[in-house]
Amino acid sequence: MNVDLETIIAEEGDALDFVDESTGYRCAMRRNQMKAWCGYVQVPPSHPWHGKSYNDQVPVPAEVLERPVSMDELGVMNVFCASVISTPEEGLYAPALLVRCHGGLTYSGHPWWDKADQTSWWFGFDCNHAGDITPAYPQTWGEDDVYRDVAYVKSALAKACADLSLFDRVDAPVTGEAA
Repeated sequence: MNVDLETIIAEEGDALDFVDESTGYRCAMRRNQMKAWCGYVQVPPSHPWHGKSYNDQVPVPAEVLERPVSMDELGVMNVFCASVISTPEEGLYAPALLVRCHGGLTYSGHPWWDKADQTSWWFGFDCNHAGDITPAYPQTWGEDDVYRDVAYVKSALAKACADLSLFDRVDAPVTGEAA
């Protein structure tokens, strides 16, 4: 591993917990076995997605469908897979298509880092995609690959929190319903 990257990783640590200031959602960052960051957002029990998979079908507020997103935020595979299981004619889409974060959602469930907690529900993503530096495997690094640091993951978590909060509002009209 690059000496500078080893120093950065040591300084950043392997875990970080904080509350998103805009939404009040709890966030967690954990390194995976490959030493890449993963970001997680806890949804409250009142959230309509609490207990749901990122591949389940959920009703969608019209404002979410109309906003710009990038393929980097949703992930190519997520867009492909989630579009197959979504039913737009009924206004139902997979959360994987709806939450902007790095490479798309790749996790939903109880926190793997806290086996005693079997009540909270988290959605998450990883920084182990094409174009990402996987710190534990320098032989896989491409010339243009990028290390996703704490600041980057916090920024991606802020977007995920903002998107998840759209569904926490009871007054948000969903597609197919009268506004």
